Amino acid sequence: MRRRDFIAGLGGAATRPLAGRAQRARIPVIGFLTVEPNDANRWGASFHEGLKEAGYVEGQNLAIDYRGGVDKLPPRLRMDRLRELATELVRLQVAVILTSNDGPAVTAKRATSTIPIVFFNIGSDPVTLGLVASINRPGGNVTGASFDSPQLVAKGFDLLCQLVPTAETVAYLTNGASLLSFEETKNSLVAAAGALGRQLIIVECHTDDELGHSFATIVEHGAGAVIAGTLLGVNEDAIVVSGAT
Repeated sequence: MRRRDFIAGLGGAATRPLAGRAQRARIPVIGFLTVEPNDANRWGASFHEGLKEAGYVEGQNLAIDYRGGVDKLPPRLRMDRLRELATELVRLQVAVILTSNDGPAVTAKRATSTIPIVFFNIGSDPVTLGLVASINRPGGNVTGASFDSPQLVAKGFDLLCQLVPTAETVAYLTNGASLLSFEETKNSLVAAAGALGRQLIIVECHTDDELGHSFATIVEHGAGAVIAGTLLGVNEDAIVVSGAT
């Protein structure tokens, strides 16, 4: 799915949003499905800035229906609840479903084969998860970003070293073993580092509070560049601030 097709889908879809105001205006609705708390503020300004660049402002010509907050449930009940939330979004005929994390992405794909789905923040290879047919040709109604895919990390490491040729040591910031694809991704990075004659250090981080210590470790090891992998539970704006300081 190309970016312009996604934007066109947002603008052209006639949706049936929840809010009466949105319904009267017939504005498109993004369904946001996540396991984390359905707090719009946690996704940071960058999400809304990106929408604004595409000509959309929440509350004016776009509505966003946040569905989530299942992270405290046991795994089985969590998946049951995600299926219910995904079914609700499909029934409401939202213009697109945006998902964060593996479970919501897979659940949304199983719920619809027609509504566009955009995933991010997943911790596994999207091909292995069954989200897309391949990285080069996703096919179907699903697309997104997966920077931890073993098929991409080696290339990403090579590009980073070209951008920062003086970086003899590169840090990989990650959630670590809690990610399904961690071992495979780590092995790909280790192989890439060896082939390019660079040293790789693995730094685990799970919350915003751990970022300060993580970057202190990165500085202590003299890393000249950082690869930020999937960091569930860590705000991307906090990563930028910590890295800058």
